Amino acid sequence: MAVVLRALVVKLAADPNEVALGALLLDAASQAFRGLPVSTEPTQTRLQRALLLIEQHLTELSLDSSWLAARLKVSLRTLQDDFRPTGQTCTEVIRERRLRWIEARLRSGTARNRETIAALAFAAGFNDISYFNRSFRALFGCAPGDVVTRR
Repeated sequence: MAVVLRALVVKLAADPNEVALGALLLDAASQAFRGLPVSTEPTQTRLQRALLLIEQHLTELSLDSSWLAARLKVSLRTLQDDFRPTGQTCTEVIRERRLRWIEARLRSGTARNRETIAALAFAAGFNDISYFNRSFRALFGCAPGDVVTRR
């Protein structure tokens, strides 16, 4: 099949106005990829499943857009397209949910005596404290330590 596809592409490149070759190329390509798993799930349903998986696996270090795409059995590009209507990327959603999880723990006082802010950040999947602090300040307008002392 690869040989056929290559030959069609070469001929089409030589004469781009050849409509019949273009149609043959499309038919050959669809035949070549037939049988590969393709998600037919509606975008909105996939987005809801993605958000649910994010909530369920929020504190796992492996949670990222690649992991999520693999779990949903879609390409990374499809996952990015699914998140486009939200106005955020998948990575931004994960980061924001993690930050909100930490902020809620700090505000409720459940982390006050037992866990440091750094330990919470690591537990939530952040592996760079400076990046965590910058992200926290950008979202909440204050440092994580300020949330603890405001209680």
